[in-house]
Amino acid sequence: MDKFVNELLALLHLHLLPRDNYLPSSMYWAKFLTSKVGLRYNNIHACSNRCVLFRKQYEGMQKCPKCVAPRYRTVGGSQVPIKVMQHFPLTAQLLWMYRAFAIAELMTWHNKNRSIDGEVCHAPDNKAWAHINAT
Repeated sequence: MDKFVNELLALLHLHLLPRDNYLPSSMYWAKFLTSKVGLRYNNIHACSNRCVLFRKQYEGMQKCPKCVAPRYRTVGGSQVPIKVMQHFPLTAQLLWMYRAFAIAELMTWHNKNRSIDGEVCHAPDNKAWAHINAT
């Protein structure tokens, strides 16, 4: 995976982006930069048939409790999970975005700038949006 991403980034740098762009030049630097701003992710093992995630009560299991599919396969003498889901915790990202004043203003725009003449100009002016806010 790292090799593919490195080649893709090199291709973008050479042919698509301007010379003074800020795109990371390798997978290593992309991971480094995202970890610095708090954009971390969790790897969660999953059933190959999409039955369950191996977390909480299923964390220690070697087979799926529903379809009995194996959790791991053997590759070169080591156990490798068959399917892995990457989960980005939303709470940390929202907290990070609300720390920046300009981004926080943009994220709350829809609540502060409602239509006062009854015209539907934006999604928050819709009756369905009001119903969502009321629940």
